[in-house]
Amino acid sequence: MHYLFIFFRQNCIQFLKMLQNSNLSKADQINKNSSKKRNLGINRRSRFSLNKSFNTNHDFIENSSLTKISSQSNNNNYETTLTRTTANNNTSIKKKTGKSLMNINVTSNKDHDKSMKLEEYNFDDTLCDIPYEIFDKNDVTLCIEQSQLKSNCIDGESDESCSDIIPETPNQTISTHDQCFSSTPLFLMNEPNFEATIISSQKNLLENLNDSNEKILACLNVTELSSSANSNNEQSNNDTFYDLPIGVRDYLFQIRGIKSLYSWQKHCLKLSAVRKRKNLIYSLPTSGGKTLVAELLIMKEILKQKKNAIFVLPYVSIVQEKVRELSPFAVEFNFHVEEYAASRGILPPRKRRKKNSVYIATIEKANAIVNSLVELNREDELGMIVIDELHMIGEGGGRGALLEILISKVLYKFLHVQVIGMSATFGNIEELKTFLNAELYINDFRPVELIEYVKMDDTLYEINKNSEELYRKVRTVTHIQNISSALKAGDPDHILTLVLEVIPQNSCLIFCSTKKNCESVALMLAKSMPKELMVNKKEERQQLLDLLKSTISGVCFTLKSTIAFGIAYHHSGLTMDERKLIEEAYSSGVLCLLCCTSTLAAGVNLPAKRVILRSPYIGNAFLMKSQYKQMVGRAGRAGIDTSGESIIILQQKDKVKARELLEGPIGSCKSSLSYQDGKGFRHLILTLLGLKICMCLNTMESFFKKTLHYIQLDDSKKSTLLDDISREINHLVKINMLVIIDGEENEDIQLTSLGQATYKGCMDIDKTPFIYEQLKHALSGMVLANELHLLYLATPVDHVENLYLKWMLYYNQVNKLNPINLKTAEFVGVTESVLSKKAAGKRCSKDSFDEFIYKRFFLALLLFELLKKKSVLQVSETYEISRGFLQNLLVSSISYTSLLIHFTAEISEFWVYKILFQALLERLSNTSSIELAPLLEIPGIKEARAHQLFKCGYRTLQHLASVNPEKLSADIKNLPRNQARLITTSAKVIFNF
Repeated sequence: MHYLFIFFRQNCIQFLKMLQNSNLSKADQINKNSSKKRNLGINRRSRFSLNKSFNTNHDFIENSSLTKISSQSNNNNYETTLTRTTANNNTSIKKKTGKSLMNINVTSNKDHDKSMKLEEYNFDDTLCDIPYEIFDKNDVTLCIEQSQLKSNCIDGESDESCSDIIPETPNQTISTHDQCFSSTPLFLMNEPNFEATIISSQKNLLENLNDSNEKILACLNVTELSSSANSNNEQSNNDTFYDLPIGVRDYLFQIRGIKSLYSWQKHCLKLSAVRKRKNLIYSLPTSGGKTLVAELLIMKEILKQKKNAIFVLPYVSIVQEKVRELSPFAVEFNFHVEEYAASRGILPPRKRRKKNSVYIATIEKANAIVNSLVELNREDELGMIVIDELHMIGEGGGRGALLEILISKVLYKFLHVQVIGMSATFGNIEELKTFLNAELYINDFRPVELIEYVKMDDTLYEINKNSEELYRKVRTVTHIQNISSALKAGDPDHILTLVLEVIPQNSCLIFCSTKKNCESVALMLAKSMPKELMVNKKEERQQLLDLLKSTISGVCFTLKSTIAFGIAYHHSGLTMDERKLIEEAYSSGVLCLLCCTSTLAAGVNLPAKRVILRSPYIGNAFLMKSQYKQMVGRAGRAGIDTSGESIIILQQKDKVKARELLEGPIGSCKSSLSYQDGKGFRHLILTLLGLKICMCLNTMESFFKKTLHYIQLDDSKKSTLLDDISREINHLVKINMLVIIDGEENEDIQLTSLGQATYKGCMDIDKTPFIYEQLKHALSGMVLANELHLLYLATPVDHVENLYLKWMLYYNQVNKLNPINLKTAEFVGVTESVLSKKAAGKRCSKDSFDEFIYKRFFLALLLFELLKKKSVLQVSETYEISRGFLQNLLVSSISYTSLLIHFTAEISEFWVYKILFQALLERLSNTSSIELAPLLEIPGIKEARAHQLFKCGYRTLQHLASVNPEKLSADIKNLPRNQARLITTSAKVIFNF
């Protein structure tokens, strides 16, 4: 007996495919068993029409625990009967004409050897074409069919072929796009070696994820019953690994220390979208293994299709981490890995003949790469773009808008390019699917079980979302013994108790609402910790302190006090060197506890056995569900833990909001193009004109209709799209960015020199007029005796908004300036008289005081100190600015100066600035010692590590490229072997660039 499981959707019928095993000849059977995969049928279309009434009453399915079609063979004739099993009865539907759903006979056609013929039936006079293939694999056949309806069945549905998928592990939940989320009908046919049941627990999730009229009812949980299918075969044939050389599999498993892909990864790599190079979105929880699939798809594109790829990542730190991780594969399989982040990356990308490249880039850099390829008509060089954290398109700011602009350009101009999106789960993912014209794969897989807890007062509750009672009391939490009353008072939430339950044997993360809270919690725990913990990894922790001291010529008091206990804090107030060293120490087990802000959850992968949320707030804002999921997703280390734990600490006042957080729906992802009164709109218009993609109003309207913004508009607002575009164009004309020839709608719209400069320099449109006026004013009296005046012009305006000035400190520092620097201050508009008033707490009139200029000049003073080779620690202490803020200012200034070079090059009157800013860029990029510059080219190598390498004799890229990683690890203190290997392979990539 064979089983055919059907999914019902509105206004459509599910198709079937029959397995013909019983009528095979003995010779055929032998041949079948010897073949890994063989087509036993004929790829063809059979006319299939359906009459009678097809009942699409969803209650039938929802009230059934199992719905199936069973087919019995008798002398080559197959009779198929739809039955349903409920709690009370087992009814054959075909016997009741009034409720008949389907009654189909399938007869084998003896005139066609080893093929089957689907007889013609009539149902609702709907004509459907059914292509089919029969696959065999190790005597176990399981086929997912995406059958094709003609346009008169379901509009807009395209042909798909059968996807051969074999479940390979027990209790594997299949929730692929092919089975649960396709807009095309589908069915599953199975051997009796398997059984399938409807998963009621997933029904609500699936319905929430589906916003269309087609109602998704259930997904299948396929449980393997026979060991005959328990094959862990990772390859589609003997010589390849998902169309990659088999050596990729061997090297991957060796480098990453894994033995097999997760089942969902295997299924995803077999999807029709992958095989046919169609766009794909796949969505899983944090730490589910999404990135590995992306890496394999990228290598497949490079090695098989011989095309370049872009890997878009949200943050510089993640870009650098991914460059290090992919560099060994680049060396082994002969392709390039190129970093595009901060000041790194050549535009346009180098054109190569022998090797293809993967450009690992931030959103901003990826946008610049795409623009440069379009400008030079080099679109055909790109074959794939992979976007991590796709849901960031809806973050509501400039980066979200830029990501939507980037994707829209790729979809419009790079028609041959495959777009892959990775994302966390969100409620309107179907809209993203429509936007990308993509197939969708969703899975709730986690490598380890996550157990979620809530702590209120002194009671710990387990979160049980499937029960009427959300919280189930587990135990009472008390303070540890022999702790003083003062320490108890400083730890009312029993954090010390919760931490000591897991460390030092396991690791722990504590997420805090503010940077200051991170440091105070770390100090509190260090003061309360048993002294015996200081013995654990004492030597390695001392080495870490020594390294931290060498990074900025010192180490802060908090880290000096906490590291001995294996505790540190992690937030943006640290320098990149400090963050990197702390991350490495945590990964290697030297540190077992990090007190961190939410940025760690979105950054590099640092999992823990237990994750504690100190508060349900980020700053003053209550947690969003996506943020909560991202944080608790760090709980559980794959390959180490069998489960991970998360504990969110609540006060009674937050109880109601917390319940809404835990039980509420998944958030939605909305377009950011309209943020700040349409700034994203204006940016897109400039880009389209700059790239000459659209040169008139009508073509712009056509382009905008392909954006996520348009897809999400109400029907009433879609009719006003042309008016919205016209309004933004008129605004750009008013600020001298555009000019309309003849003023007619169908005539050309052109960029002015200022508009072209804004586009080329990727400038903030709303701030460009201010930048232009400042540069123009400086030409009349530029102070070039030193770099201070240029630094003022190169100080990024974005940093000004977040700066809080201490006026007395500012006044004292300006009083120390020499006459040349005072002349610069006065020229830009900073006077001692105003500073003295502000320092005394007096008010100043708006006519005599522009706070923006004062803040910007203060930041220029910080950069000026760094150019004089003062350490980050010295400058941060002198000006009472966090080390991380200071270093971030320097990095941003480097990027901004690079943009100014492109901006000023487009405006003839600013010709001299291009020369001046190029010289300044070189100075800013070499604030470290010149001898360390080659070592700092290696992704992830910061100044502290570069100093270490230099002192040990590793002074060139060639030396590092040739050294054995084992020797490097032995020579450099506190350098794990895997880090040593990444350094040497990265050096090889750069040295052979």
